[in-house]
Amino acid sequence: MTQKRSNLRFEIVPIQTKKVLSDLNNGFVDFLIYPLQLLPIGFHELPLRKAARSLIVRKGHPLVEKYKVYKSISAEDINKFEIIRTQVKTDFDAEFDVPIKKDINTNPAVTLPYIYAAPYVVLDTNCLWPVADWVAKELIELYKGKLVMLPLGTDASQVDTKLIWHDRTHDSPIHQWFRSLIKTLLTDKDRKRPSKPFIFAA
Repeated sequence: MTQKRSNLRFEIVPIQTKKVLSDLNNGFVDFLIYPLQLLPIGFHELPLRKAARSLIVRKGHPLVEKYKVYKSISAEDINKFEIIRTQVKTDFDAEFDVPIKKDINTNPAVTLPYIYAAPYVVLDTNCLWPVADWVAKELIELYKGKLVMLPLGTDASQVDTKLIWHDRTHDSPIHQWFRSLIKTLLTDKDRKRPSKPFIFAA
């Protein structure tokens, strides 16, 4: 990105969920990358990535054998185990990792503000950790031979991450350039990405 514009400088700051839209409005931040479902008037969006959710479990978890035999996992199977949450619900109702599915119990046994501790909880318990499938694949690589990725199901709600900005910067030439660059990079990446079926990592 910086090679395309050598004088580009940017800073990535943590999201303050209770005031993130006001931060966009008043100029504290220029862009937001977040899975907000509905935006108020005066805000714009560029879809970045859609992903289904998957389950992360420890190697040797009872659901691993269940999936090997039946090639699917039911809501009844999932409800036998407790859930880990790694993002607390925000005022914008943009939960990242809890499956919104009426027949699955989403009352968490463990709630963590960040993802870093979650793998250790998974490794020492029979808890299930629902995450976006692209996150799950990264974790499988990071914890090779220790964690297993299982499909949550085709009817699980998707994670719909977006680039969001305010009217304040909508017509700004530099911001338009940045948005077009993001769009181009995403298009090129999608074009190069091979189409692969779901891979069961055991």
